Amino acid sequence: MPRFVPATSRNEPLRSEIRHAYSSDGADWRTRLEGLLAATPNLICAVRGDENEIVLASEAVQRLAGERVLIGRALSDALPEVATDEVIAAIDELRRTGRELHRAEVSVWMRDETGAMTQRYFDLVGRPIRSRDGDVDLVAMFAQDVTELVIARKTAESASRAKDEFLAMLGHELRNPLAPIRTALELLARREGGPARLELEVIGRQVEHLVGLVDDLLDISRIDRGKIELRRETVDLAEVIEAAVEMASPLMAKREQELRIDVPARELWVDGDRARLVQIFANLITNASKYGEPRGCVEIEAKYEQRRIAVRVRDDGAGIPSELLPRIFDLFEQGRRTLDRSMGGLGLGLAIVRSLVRLHGGDVSAASEGVGRGSEFTVRLPAADEPTERTAAPVMRRVEAPTTGAARLRVLVVDDNEDAADLIAVALATEGYETATAHDGASALETAGWFAPHVAVLDLGLPMMDGCELARRLRELPEHALVRLIAVTGFGHDSDRQRAREAGFDAHLLKPIELDDLCDAIEGRSTFDHRIARG
Repeated sequence: MPRFVPATSRNEPLRSEIRHAYSSDGADWRTRLEGLLAATPNLICAVRGDENEIVLASEAVQRLAGERVLIGRALSDALPEVATDEVIAAIDELRRTGRELHRAEVSVWMRDETGAMTQRYFDLVGRPIRSRDGDVDLVAMFAQDVTELVIARKTAESASRAKDEFLAMLGHELRNPLAPIRTALELLARREGGPARLELEVIGRQVEHLVGLVDDLLDISRIDRGKIELRRETVDLAEVIEAAVEMASPLMAKREQELRIDVPARELWVDGDRARLVQIFANLITNASKYGEPRGCVEIEAKYEQRRIAVRVRDDGAGIPSELLPRIFDLFEQGRRTLDRSMGGLGLGLAIVRSLVRLHGGDVSAASEGVGRGSEFTVRLPAADEPTERTAAPVMRRVEAPTTGAARLRVLVVDDNEDAADLIAVALATEGYETATAHDGASALETAGWFAPHVAVLDLGLPMMDGCELARRLRELPEHALVRLIAVTGFGHDSDRQRAREAGFDAHLLKPIELDDLCDAIEGRSTFDHRIARG
């Protein structure tokens, strides 16, 4: 927000008036100075000596003081509401060092015209006025009332916090019903020769679309609050692009588009978060497919450019109007595409891409020759040195669940959404696990007593006793000390993961979960830090 810092050129006449008036006996100077201070709307005063005696004050300061006498009185006596410890200390420091002081948004409690105490905010500037021998004789104080600006900013910040909290809760509440819907779809899809196959596929696609919208809403909220934390490692960008292509391939297959990839055989190393990098390029490739021509072509090119790696994603479709190009990465910006909403989405994708690229120390740009002539997006990231040691990425595979009685794992599923708990239990039973369900912490502890689970799948948002507290209580019981704990939640912030880790969980899954991912977590084939789901 703007700060009140008087320009030297603007205040030099006033400084000169003060200097001459108090270093000479000229009555004319005093008269001219008094006229100047009476005319200015600014809060200006000058103080002298260790007691900060007020030697002059503008009419604006006198109006604040009301009927009180100012001239000749100590600042702390004449204006105690203004002469806070912070202000007095700043004046003393100025007098000692001779350096100007600047204080922004100094809080002052003072009486308004009704006599009620109100909080006001001022930006202060103090300047030394030196005598002929060079000592600091006077301290001139300039103040600007910025109360309305401060209140407006605080109101906006409060509204922003409320918005972020609402989006986080909205994401959690939307993920809760999405979880049983996805599980039910998986169960139906696994039944050989089941009815309404086409209808199930349509529902499945729309559920995935809704999950993507929820993820975008939560991502933009986290980015806006600076809550995105990168888990950096040395990553081969060629592998990232391959994973991103795999994510976008169903849409490209549906639109019968050709994919051309020009990525050098030698490895393209960057220092970054693998999951977020995949998100960046999957978003750009999906956009290229959505706005490209059906049966058209999407091109991906990657190459080194002066210690940076440039990745270009091109399409031959709708193109971007020249007037939209400067705003293409802004929030909610979809230009004329929003008129018919044929492409869907919230207009958040490119804003998320830009933010994530910048977090990686890179930049992203867009180019187009105009409407109907395709578009090109270029991501440039700092290149990294090839790692001296390589760690193989964990291989995620479908669980072949045990089916013999002695080998069957007992899994306790706890969720206050009864549909979610029951469907997860049914799904796990089809995979060969023995299951039991509970819907709150107390009943979960009771069920664990007779069921003796090997694994407990706990929703973190349980009523009364939340999932973390339930996990701690289970761990405290000797008979359940070794139970494998899996957190299932609609909250995917890094702080939520850390909270689950501290509570003793072995894995953390984000709703709506995939059955294969849950099975991998149950069998211990996924580590806590492995990103099974976007979070």
